[in-house]
Order: sequence, then C-alpha cells, then structure tokens
Amino acid sequence: MNISGGGMGLFAVANLPVGSQIEVEFRSPESGLRTRLPGTVRHRALYLYGIEFLSEAAIPAHSREMAADV
Repeated sequence: MNISGGGMGLFAVANLPVGSQIEVEFRSPESGLRTRLPGTVRHRALYLYGIEFLSEAAIPAHSREMAADV
C-alpha cells in the first residue's frame, strides 16, 4: 500500500499478531530490483498491517537487494 525507508503498510489475508517477526519481499520502486527485508508487525487493523523494517545495520547486504527476474 505504501512504503518508506522505515517500514511499509501492507494488506495481507493472514493472521500476523502484533510483534511478529516477518520477512517481506517486493520490487524496489527506485531500482526495480527485488528487495527482501526483515521487519516487525507494529500495527494491525483486520488485514491491514504496519510493518517496521529492522535497522539496516542488522540486515545482511545480500538480503537487501537481489537480481531482478527477467
């Protein structure tokens, strides 16, 4: 739904309790590369979630951006 450097709004038909550690993968709007980031569910309203990304210092570089599928 929306994304920033610190997190994202996510619609998912799932049962993710607040505080859950998850990993999200998406195509970066800037580069088009697939990006996979770990995060924590900070807010939930039915199927709408607020995800806070973990600090980049805690994320291995190879997990941040992967080659795009062609």
